[in-house]
Amino acid sequence: MGFENTFCAICGAPMLDGGYMLNENERWLNDAILLTTAHPNDQGIMELDEYWPSPPFGGYSYSLGPYPPSDDVREVLRLRASANGPRFVLEESGDTVTAMVVEIENLKPALSHGGSLYLPMHHFCLAIADRYIQSHSTLLHTTQTSHANGIKCNMSLWNVLYKRLRGKRHEVCNTLPSPQDYYGGRLYRNVYYEPGDDSITAALHRKNPMHIPRLTESLLENLAPMDRNDHRFHSQDWYRQVLCNGEIFPWLWDLDLRAIESKEASGAWDWSRLAFSLANSHIQEPSDTSLQLDGQLRNRRRIWRILSEAWEGDISLKQDELNEARKRR
Repeated sequence: MGFENTFCAICGAPMLDGGYMLNENERWLNDAILLTTAHPNDQGIMELDEYWPSPPFGGYSYSLGPYPPSDDVREVLRLRASANGPRFVLEESGDTVTAMVVEIENLKPALSHGGSLYLPMHHFCLAIADRYIQSHSTLLHTTQTSHANGIKCNMSLWNVLYKRLRGKRHEVCNTLPSPQDYYGGRLYRNVYYEPGDDSITAALHRKNPMHIPRLTESLLENLAPMDRNDHRFHSQDWYRQVLCNGEIFPWLWDLDLRAIESKEASGAWDWSRLAFSLANSHIQEPSDTSLQLDGQLRNRRRIWRILSEAWEGDISLKQDELNEARKRR
C-alpha cells in the first residue's frame, strides 16, 4: 500500500498539503522545504548530486556512487515545495518529486547511474536548525551534550539526516528513522496521518515552535518568591543572567528582556529553581509537571533536543555493524 502522508525529517510531525483543514496557528505544517545537494559540472552549472542505492550487504545508506564530487564544491540546496499527498511539487520548476527515496528508471541489475534525493521538512523546523547551528559555534552548550559528529553546518545536517535512510532501490518510506523516535508520535505516523491514535502527542507536535506570543509570560508564571534571608538569595542575579544571555538556553532566543527586568524589580524571586527546571531534558513531554509552559515552547524544546542529540551515523553505523556480522557467518 502506498503512503498518503509524509513526515518532517527533523521533527517527525506531518507535512500537510493545503487541503488539510488547519487553524491559523497550525499552518506552519503546510510550509515545506526540500533539502538536496548539488555540485558544479564542468561548465560551472550546478547540477544535483546522484545518490546510488547500496549493494546487497553493502553500506546501510545511499552513497554518492563510484565517482563522487568533491565535498569542497558541494552545496546543500533548499527548495520551496508544497506537499501533494505523499509527493511534493517544487515551487520554482513545478516538477513533482518523491522525498526520501532515490527513483532510478534503469531497473537493470547493474546500475549505470544514480538519482536525486530529497528530504522534506517544515520551514520553521529548518529555521530552528539554523539557530541550532549558529549556537553551536558561538555558545557554551552547558545544558546539552553535542556529539563530535553532530550537526555543525548545513552539510552536516544533511549528512546526519540522509544517512538515516536505508539505501534500498525504490524503497519508499514516509518517516525518516530517528534514534529517539522523535520523542513521541509513533502511533499517529501511519500510512495516513492519524492524530486520533495519539491525540495528546499529536496536539503537542502541531504547536507552532517559532512564534510563541506568551513565551516570556509563561516562563515568569513559574517563578516562586524567595525569602531574602535564604542563603541562595545572593546568587539569584547570576541565574537570572543565565536565563537572559542565551549561553545555556539558546533555544530561548526571543525572551522579552524588559519583562524579565520588570519582574525582577517587583520582588525577590527564585531564579535558580526556574533555571534548573528549564535544564530538565524532559520538559518537552506533555506529561511534564515541573513547569507550566505553553505547548509551543515544549515543542520547540523537543525539536532542539532532537537536533542536539543527532550525529552522523546514529542509525546507519549500527546497521553497518549488523551487516558486517552477517557477512562473517
